[in-house]
Amino acid sequence: MKSGAGFTLIELLTVIGVISTISAMSVPAYSVIQKNINLKNYTKEIVSNLRQAQNLAITSQGGTAHGIYFEQGKYFLCKIDCSATNRTSSFDLKNGVEIIQGIGDSVIFKKLSGAKSGSGASIVVGFPSGQRQTIQINSVGKVSVIN
Repeated sequence: MKSGAGFTLIELLTVIGVISTISAMSVPAYSVIQKNINLKNYTKEIVSNLRQAQNLAITSQGGTAHGIYFEQGKYFLCKIDCSATNRTSSFDLKNGVEIIQGIGDSVIFKKLSGAKSGSGASIVVGFPSGQRQTIQINSVGKVSVIN
């Protein structure tokens, strides 16, 4: 008595080939999605730290202004003028995310008012040859993200 149940070798190889092809096509798409997620996460982190610096300035923590200083691959929470001796916390950017525009810039918030010292500022975060996001800080201290 012969049983008709089961799969032939050709059927199994066909299914394995289809699954392999679909998997190979999805890897590049996953990489792009992961890069976009990393960029959005770092942008949110920078915005959060800008708002933290602003809150420290509004509450006049330590009796000084507070802000953020941007360097290549990192940025610092700082007080007064963001000179090297006034930097209190350091944050690194990883996974290929960089400060594209704003390296060497300081965003300082005035104590008590939280307004930005000087005119508005734009910090561009992203990949050198790809997706970017712009963080704008206007003169009254409003922090917003522009895609």
